[in-house]
Amino acid sequence: MDVHDERDGELARLTAARSAARDAEDTLRGVIDSLLDPWVLLAAVRDDGGTIVDFEYVDANEAACRANQLTWDELVGTSLLTLLPGHVDSGLFAQYAAVVETGRPLTLDDAPFLFEVTDDRTRYFDNRAVKVGDGISFTWRDVTERVEHRERLARLALTDPLTGLANRQRLLDALDDTWSRVRDGSAAAAVIYCDLDGLKAINDRLGHEAGDIVLRAVGDRLRGAVRSADVVARFGGDEFVVLASGIRDDEGALALAVKVADAVTRPLLVAGEELLPRISMGTCVCIPELTPNQTLRLADEALYRQKATNTGRTARSSL
Repeated sequence: MDVHDERDGELARLTAARSAARDAEDTLRGVIDSLLDPWVLLAAVRDDGGTIVDFEYVDANEAACRANQLTWDELVGTSLLTLLPGHVDSGLFAQYAAVVETGRPLTLDDAPFLFEVTDDRTRYFDNRAVKVGDGISFTWRDVTERVEHRERLARLALTDPLTGLANRQRLLDALDDTWSRVRDGSAAAAVIYCDLDGLKAINDRLGHEAGDIVLRAVGDRLRGAVRSADVVARFGGDEFVVLASGIRDDEGALALAVKVADAVTRPLLVAGEELLPRISMGTCVCIPELTPNQTLRLADEALYRQKATNTGRTARSSL
């Protein structure tokens, strides 16, 4: 084989290699652009000392361009922190830089982030990043609906379906947490155990739907009588419990109980009839010597002592 033949053969191989590389690149581009999830290639931007101070968009698929509301030409060459400055405060920027510096991939699920491009609402993302050269290949997925659905289910599991108040389990969990803080001296609280008087008579005379209206109204009035930080729970059929924070003595608990009674005992129109909801109450201050169950039991016992001493109901519950 002469020199010309060798050159021709080498040129043919080079041409074939270039063609194969173009085909591979076209295939990769097709795969990247067909991804439903956004994907970007980011190159590290370093200062004179070699510290990563930003990233620059080097490439992006169509999903990433749509997510950022930019064309490919507008996105590529843009600074990450110019487009999304919230990456600094969220800690994501530091995590991206760590991928480049350590080579360890980033796997971050359900990460909250205020996505400035679209709105001012915090959304949740699954993030994945791997080191590529002096930068990262990064993809993300908006999982806000999944996270919010899970949170809704969690709330429902701890919510009374009739009144929308906390349910028994939520109250017990909150009481356990409060007791641990009372025990170490970092919190004070009291329990007010409430019993709605005469619910059975209402159900028998006006029907259970009327009884449900009264229960919901009492729940709303209880919630309105205390602070948002306090826990109001429907503990049983006609029983409610208030876990009020910041109360250190019996006088404080009694004062709140009076306020609660005044809020509940107001006329209520049900099925065309004016009813006057009334509650009996017992209180117990949370102290380290009493367990949560003992605290509840003592408040319940105080309630029934109060019931036993009531002779003739009035518009206002006596305590």
